[in-house]
Amino acid sequence: MIVVATCVLVLVLVFVALLLNDGTAPDQQDDLDTRLNKLRSVPYASFTDEVVDPDAGGVRIHRRDKVHPGYNILTVYNSPMVHVIDMDGKVVHTWSYPEEGGIRWSHACMLSNGDLLAIEKFNSLTKVNWDSEILWKRPMQIHHEILVLPDSILLAIVREAHTYRGIEVRFPAIVYLTWAGEEIERWSSYDHLNEIKLAFDQTSFFDTILDGLLARRDSAYVYEGLLRNPELRQLRPGTTFFDYLHMNTITPLPKTRLGEEDSRFAEGNLLICFRNVNQIAILEKMSKEITWVWGEGILEWPH
Repeated sequence: MIVVATCVLVLVLVFVALLLNDGTAPDQQDDLDTRLNKLRSVPYASFTDEVVDPDAGGVRIHRRDKVHPGYNILTVYNSPMVHVIDMDGKVVHTWSYPEEGGIRWSHACMLSNGDLLAIEKFNSLTKVNWDSEILWKRPMQIHHEILVLPDSILLAIVREAHTYRGIEVRFPAIVYLTWAGEEIERWSSYDHLNEIKLAFDQTSFFDTILDGLLARRDSAYVYEGLLRNPELRQLRPGTTFFDYLHMNTITPLPKTRLGEEDSRFAEGNLLICFRNVNQIAILEKMSKEITWVWGEGILEWPH
């Protein structure tokens, strides 16, 4: 990817140089506009005619009659800090991890009593009080989501490692936790893969791509072919693994007229998103059976 990006950048720079140094003096406005329009047509390039004030900051636009008044929770990615800001951008409260050690919170959820649940991606779920004192910390392969159900049960997305068809693969799971962070239930996509395959369109599935590669070449080609599929590949320093399904969102459905008429969309059922297969689905809240699926051929890496 780095090599490709570098090549694209070099080509763009060469193209710009040719536009701006073709032996003629761009002394007329029309000529300059023509050159700029050519530059704007280069893929992945963007522009603005607005000159940005380097000293500008904070809330730039606040149309009070168009927004609901209140506060916003802001997670500062790659840092152990979470802020509450008002509608004018003023920080009114900050939680921070009380110890050093390179902690980076990627998502947070404030509870009604002012406590905070914070995710350190793929490492832990931490609960701190209003004064940033640690109440508990649970090591887990958590990412993307933590939310509280009406019965005070916590829901989190975690990843599991499984050897699947001879290859190390990650599968997402939904974990149910008590208020104290103890696991009480788990829905694993690996354990329910056959059910998922029956319900989902499999065009984007890991197996579909793998089968196509196996039908054509040997195992070395298969592995390299998988590496060329960014939908499947997740790279970390020193490791390579393949990410099957990749869940990134859980949303309990609210009470709606549709839900009262159609049990698939009943209040409390879980709407979940699987990025790598371009589909979203609904799980029945008690049985965890898949009641509805949509998105293949329409969605592309949904979040």
